[in-house]
Amino acid sequence: MRVACRGDTHARASTVNRERAGEGISTQAFNLRQKLQEVEKPAFARAYRIIEVRPEVSFARIAGRPLAASKKTAEGQRVRRDLLATVGIGVDASVVGAAVDDVLDAAVVAWSGTTGAVGAGGLAARPARGVQRRMAQRAIWV
Repeated sequence: MRVACRGDTHARASTVNRERAGEGISTQAFNLRQKLQEVEKPAFARAYRIIEVRPEVSFARIAGRPLAASKKTAEGQRVRRDLLATVGIGVDASVVGAAVDDVLDAAVVAWSGTTGAVGAGGLAARPARGVQRRMAQRAIWV
């Protein structure tokens, strides 16, 4: 995707990525290219490892399966709180000015970064093509 995002239009970037990786890139990914480059420059200069964390993939990793309940529902939030508790994270989601689902996402992202950094399995393995496609569409694999 790095090479593809050097293109000056989404259409060109998608064409290049399709040629290299078999699929285009989303408009969202293309529009984030400048921010990604801003992160990469200092990180690569210092040999840091960059990991993009997708909260739904992380919650699925803890649960052992994709979650059925939306993070916007009371049930979905309860499930996510319970999952965080299983990995030792208690969450007070009453942060002023923050939506409950954002607080839960932030907590699982922190868990993922920590476990990924120490090799404890916070990163989800890439599913086979067509398997768990919903999860595969939500993650960038490292």
